[in-house]
Amino acid sequence: MGTGHTAIFRGRRLLALLMAAPGAGAAPPSREDAPPLNQVLVGVCPFPVEVVTLANKEKVLTFFGKDGAATRQIVTGTFKVRLTNLENGTTLAENISGPVFVTPNADGTATITLGGRSLLYLRQGIDLPPAGMTLNSGQQVIAIDQEGRVTAIISRTGAARDLCAELAR
Repeated sequence: MGTGHTAIFRGRRLLALLMAAPGAGAAPPSREDAPPLNQVLVGVCPFPVEVVTLANKEKVLTFFGKDGAATRQIVTGTFKVRLTNLENGTTLAENISGPVFVTPNADGTATITLGGRSLLYLRQGIDLPPAGMTLNSGQQVIAIDQEGRVTAIISRTGAARDLCAELAR
């Protein structure tokens, strides 16, 4: 399980940005601020987890092909979050600054490479099993479908921490 910078698995949010990117001719790369990540995750750990952005200085650089379609995204910059187990109050503050590389496929799926320190969460009954949340130091390559669901963990190197277990204490 687990990888990520994004995407807490921000890859899902980045895919939405990528698919909405302008497509008029061979446009120069666009640079945007990455959106914050503030939400409550249910079905990831055995308890709900609140995710709050503590620092967000990330930028999303989107490249376009000659046809105007987005061909790649690179996300870099500081991104820190606080994770809170809403049942017992345990909190963790984590730096998940990546970087992240998103490559869209012609069928609307994408391959996401998460480098550095990144967070991946897998949702029960939605993503590839098993559900859970990991903080990774290294690189993971994952595949997501058109809806942003994780369908495969292609490769993983480095160390991983089970954040559900840490938040359960």
